[in-house]
Amino acid sequence: MSPSLNKGLLQALRRLDSILSWSALIAGASGMFVLSILIVTDVSLRYIFNSPITGAQDISILALILIVAAAIPYAARSGMHVFVEILESALGRLGCRITSLLARVLGCGMITALTWKLILGAQEAEEFAESTPVLELSYGPYYLVLAAGFGLYALIIGLEAILLLFLPAIPTLDVGTQSKEQS
Repeated sequence: MSPSLNKGLLQALRRLDSILSWSALIAGASGMFVLSILIVTDVSLRYIFNSPITGAQDISILALILIVAAAIPYAARSGMHVFVEILESALGRLGCRITSLLARVLGCGMITALTWKLILGAQEAEEFAESTPVLELSYGPYYLVLAAGFGLYALIIGLEAILLLFLPAIPTLDVGTQSKEQS
């Protein structure tokens, strides 16, 4: 791969990283804020006035789904998922690179299959009217939100597998003050 194409690819990846990080940050923080306010309000109303918020548990569960869907791709790009480096000394740099590539390809396949099952689950949720117990909110849209989060994760690890073929290390999203690279 030519150096100019390499540089363009890295700039596009950094732009995507920026969009991803801000989107995940806003979605996750908003979900956490709403969830916190909901829980505090529900507990207060329950114990002070003996009148809890109807469906608070339904909304809490669905808010957690949204938070998780935002966190998965963000954690993938920022290198926050567990990465075991035990084999590096035994296999050497090339062996680690090959196992890392293999793990990403297999992971991409498995996560893509999971994404597809979530999409099918959303269709079935609509077909069979699966909903939350109290408010009767359909699970279908939330399956689709999870599918989007996992689909983005599959895309990220698939792109990382491709990058491993051309770059010495995969640049990760800067989180805080330290910049790190995955091999």
